[in-house]
This record gives sequence, structure tokens and C-alpha cells, in this order.
Amino acid sequence: MNAKCAKFFAAACALAAAALAGCSSAPKFGENVYPMGAILPLTGENAAAAREALNGMELGAEKVNASGGIAGLKVEIVPRDANGSDKLSFEENFDALRRDGVRVISVGFDEVVVPWHQRIAKCDDAFVNFLCQYPPATVDAPNSVRIFLNGAQDGDALSKVVERPDRRDVRIVLMSVDSMFGKACGDYLAFCVRLERTKLYTDVFSQNTRDFSIFSSQMKRLYPDCIFYIGRGGELENFVKSVASEGYKGRVAASAVFDFKPFKIPEGIKFCRTATLFELGKINTPVSRGFVAEYKSKYGKAPTWPAAYGYDAVMELSKAVEAAKFNPSKMRSYFEGRKTDGAIGRLEFDKTADPTSELELVSY
Repeated sequence: MNAKCAKFFAAACALAAAALAGCSSAPKFGENVYPMGAILPLTGENAAAAREALNGMELGAEKVNASGGIAGLKVEIVPRDANGSDKLSFEENFDALRRDGVRVISVGFDEVVVPWHQRIAKCDDAFVNFLCQYPPATVDAPNSVRIFLNGAQDGDALSKVVERPDRRDVRIVLMSVDSMFGKACGDYLAFCVRLERTKLYTDVFSQNTRDFSIFSSQMKRLYPDCIFYIGRGGELENFVKSVASEGYKGRVAASAVFDFKPFKIPEGIKFCRTATLFELGKINTPVSRGFVAEYKSKYGKAPTWPAAYGYDAVMELSKAVEAAKFNPSKMRSYFEGRKTDGAIGRLEFDKTADPTSELELVSY
């Protein structure tokens, strides 16, 4: 993206977020509508992915409403910027939505949600959907569900790439983006791979780092068997090419990123990454095909996996609201043990309302 395009995109995001925030209060429950809050980083580094998730949610609301809404009430998405373009903090937006009578709120992503997780977990007057990968998101939050990729599932899949030859230690380098997302998912992956006869080296990098030369030169001296990347994807190509330029030849494994852009893998690098079957085009159910077609028609482009989760969130939350007879404290039971086919593919929820998704380790 050139400088002019970058400035235009940033300005457009800011204007969009300001327009969304302009509505100081949400539509009231009972005024022929059922409001669903969505607190997402509509400005800042992850704004594009947040917009995708919000697009999916809005398309989901249209689908629900076309089928009669929730007991006749029209679902309306009430978006708020988690990064405070409206001068309100995440916590202030969360509290304001609840004061306005919003009883279902989706919150994302990890970077802004995790610091407030304990506060959210104690909420007893609204049901929360975590659009984040923080592994224990729903465990201590009884009024919640996660309709999103689980970072623990991602970490479990990534850990399988480590080969453990007999009679010597395995050397692993784990590089994580310097954010609450990177810390949470990096710590979980470290737990998975830190087995007997393992030497694990960890470090962090800033999101959208362009120059990894300092890191790469240090990594080369460690003679790693495997290098892990935990990040959002914007710097992934630079990361892989940088370690290759220092002469490293071996395994580089990346976590699921928001919008993977294919690039030429350097010679000698065995690259792999985790990816949802949805983004790989392997979900061929009527629900998923219908979502993709409707998304392309409405937005003029193919949806990413955050958009699919956004759509599924509204579809599933609407069913849960009706099943619980509009009581947010009873919505959790709807998800416990539930199995369903959504736009993202198969979702199987456990007793803590945490799902496993259809995820694959892809080698290049």
C-alpha cells in the first residue's frame, strides 16, 4: 500500500468510527428492536479485521431479521470502537451499552479485551461473546461464550510441528507480537512445547515490524530446530525472509493470522501455518456457501474468517436469546455441548461454552 493510499485508509477508518460513535445511546430493547453490542477496534492496527467481523455481524442481523427476528423483534447491531475514537475507553463503552439496556455484547480482540477480562467475567446483567483467542476466555466467565477461534486449539495444532529426535535436546525459538494477544497465545504455545529435553528461547516484536535483522542474527546463533511466529500477519513475510537471509534453514511455523497474504517461501525454509478450513475454501455446506455469496454481493469482496465468525455470532446468539426467553443469565446453557454447522464450518462447544473449530496445519 503506498503512502497516499495508507493515509486515505486511515482517514476513512477514523471517519467511519466517528460516525458509528456518533449515536450516543443504543436503541432500547422493546422498541421493536433487540440491540446487540459490538465493541471492536474499529481504529488502529487491527481495524481491517474488526471491520470484517462487524460486516459479518451486520449480515447475520439481516439474515435473522429476514426470518422474523427474535420473537418478532428486529436485531440491530450497535458498534463501538474499542480503541476510544469516541473518547470512551473500552470499559466506559461496555458500561454505557449495559446502561442503555443492551444485554448481549460481543467484544474483541485480545489486545483490548484481555486487560478487562476479570471485569467482564463478573458481569451478571449481560451475556458476553468473546471475539478473541485468549485461551481461558470463558472458563471463569459464567455469562459468556466464545464464537471465535480458540487460541488453545491453535497452539495445540502448532505444537505438533516440533520433531524430537532421540539423544539430543530440541532447540525452539518462539517469537510473539508484543501485545496481550501475543502474550496469551505465546504463553500457551510455550506450555505445549516446553517438554523434557527442550531448550526454549522467547522474545517479542512490535506489530507491523519491518526489519527483523537484529532478531534474525540472534536466532541464527541458537541453531534452532524450529522457529514459531505468533502474530496478526502484517509482518509475517518480512519475518520469514529475514530469518532466511541469515542462513537459517529449517522449520518456521506461524499461528492463524487475520488475512494471510501468500508470498514466495525462501529456499531452505520449511514453512507451515495454522488456518481455518473456511479460509482454505474447504467448507462446502449450504450455510457457508450462502454466507459467502451474500457477503460478496453486499460488500463486493470475499469474506475473511473473522467475518464468518461475526456472522455465526449473531446467528447463534439470536437463537440463544430466544431459547433463554430473553434472560441473559440463562443463555450459557444453550451453548454447553452444542454442535452446529455455521458459516465458519463445524463448531463444537464444550461445557464452558468454548468451541473447537475446523482448523488445519498447512505446509508450503
